[in-house]
Amino acid sequence: MEILITYGLPLLIANVVHHAIVIPRNLFPSLAIPIDVGTRFAGAPLFGTKKTVRGLLTVAFLTALLAPHFALLFAGDSGRFLLSGLIVGCAYMLGELPNSFLKRRIGINEGVSETGSRGSVFMVIDHTDSVLAATLAIYFLEGASSEHLFAFFFVGTVAHVCVNILIRRFRKTTTP
Repeated sequence: MEILITYGLPLLIANVVHHAIVIPRNLFPSLAIPIDVGTRFAGAPLFGTKKTVRGLLTVAFLTALLAPHFALLFAGDSGRFLLSGLIVGCAYMLGELPNSFLKRRIGINEGVSETGSRGSVFMVIDHTDSVLAATLAIYFLEGASSEHLFAFFFVGTVAHVCVNILIRRFRKTTTP
């Protein structure tokens, strides 16, 4: 439970802030540059334009700032959670890059949902890759039990799906 609250809630809040506030309002526009800075590999973008420095920094720094506050519920010394929150936030965001790289290699454009079995496979990967990377970071940082790690991964994946659905619905209702 500690891991879910200490790391899961900050990640959830950071992602909601990034997708519901930072992107739609174009905050920090100078950081909205692709992580791959336009690099191409085999004729296609390395990751694409939607994986930005702004996203990486927003989620990593918000997670780092929030994790110590949630850690206070369980630990008297929450100072170490500033760094571990930063690492988990970075891992979460960087965990999306291998999937983006693979999708660009096989010709799936950004923001396009595939259909059929290939679409199903990528839908699962899209909703688990970042949570898996954060789970691995937590394992190395905390040495958490397999039960706690599985709970973090499962709840994190469900939360990721729910947040994506809510953000898509919100954008549809606010887009002219």
